[in-house]
Formats: sequence, C-alpha cells, structure tokens
Amino acid sequence: MNIDVMDVWKQTREVLALRREDPDEAYRRLVSLYTGYLSGDLSPGDRGHLMSEFASMQSLLDRKDEARATVDQSLELFPNSVVTLLHASNFFTYDIAAPETAVELAQRAVLLTESDGELTIYALNHLCRIARRACRFDVMSHAMKRLLATPPRAGLPMQHIECDYLKSLPENAVPPPLVQALLARARPTRDAGDGQTFSGT
Repeated sequence: MNIDVMDVWKQTREVLALRREDPDEAYRRLVSLYTGYLSGDLSPGDRGHLMSEFASMQSLLDRKDEARATVDQSLELFPNSVVTLLHASNFFTYDIAAPETAVELAQRAVLLTESDGELTIYALNHLCRIARRACRFDVMSHAMKRLLATPPRAGLPMQHIECDYLKSLPENAVPPPLVQALLARARPTRDAGDGQTFSGT
C-alpha cells in the first residue's frame, strides 16, 4: 500500500476544520482516518511517518494523553528510526515539556546517523534546537562542533547548516568563537542560493 500524502493531508485539513465547531467529532474522525490508514499494509517508513503525524494532530486537538500513547508506541515499534526519534523529541519539547527526554531522543537520533551520514547534518541541526530550548548549552555546543566537523554530502538533501537556533542566545551560553565559526560555515551556502535557512545572532 502506497500512501498518497496529499490525500492524507487533504482529509486531515477537513477534519481539523471541525475542531472549533465540534472538537469531539473532529477527534473521532481523526482517529477513524489514521487508524484506517495504519491498518493497511504499510512500509515501516510510511507507518512511522503516519504515526508521528497522528500524534501531532492528536496534540493539536488537545488530546495530549492520546498523543503521548501514540508517540510511545511509535518509539517501541521503531526505536532505531532517526525520523521517529526526531518527531518524538519535538513532542517532548513542545507538547508536554519534558526537555531532558527530548534531548536524549535527539542525541539518540544523531548517533544513529553515524552509520551512513545521510541525515547527520539534519539531525545535528535538530539537536541544536532541542538543546537550545532545554537550555542545555553544553549539548548544543557539542552538536555545533560536530556540525563544523561534518562535511556536506553532495547530491543529498538537508546538507546545509541552519542557524535559527543561534538567534538571541544568552551571552556566552555558547563560546562566541564557536558561534562565529558556525555562522561562517553557513554563510557561503546561504550566499550560493541553495535554500539555506539563515538567521544571525
């Protein structure tokens, strides 16, 4: 079974349109929609992606306990999925405020990228954001050093350094030379016009 992502999003938007008028009905339809897709014969990647999206929508409808159960199930099913771990770290950061758990999950995702390197830069950017939110500037500094030491892999997506997490840092939370080195590494990519996301300090 191949998932038509646009069709899922279209149906999800229709469900979310009901949330103010009838949140209980919106949630009932959301559950029906996602359990219907998840009952199909899916690849592990599609199943993990759908479960992460389901948890996000459950949170959006203020069903935090149900979202937590979906996140926990996805972590049990796909403990070695970089994408699942990163989605889960977002949940523990922005939905239920468990920053240490979020940092641990993002760190696990980074470790898993070491075998092939395809998602290393993407995962390290993510870890910087999660660590910044958790005020774990030691973890953030280490991730920034890893970013500087990780060359991009030509021809693959998500190989650029993003600097949004450097904006409005507390003074000396991260060594200024490290910040400047990361900015310098990101700046040529941004200037080359390849879609680099860049924010200054």
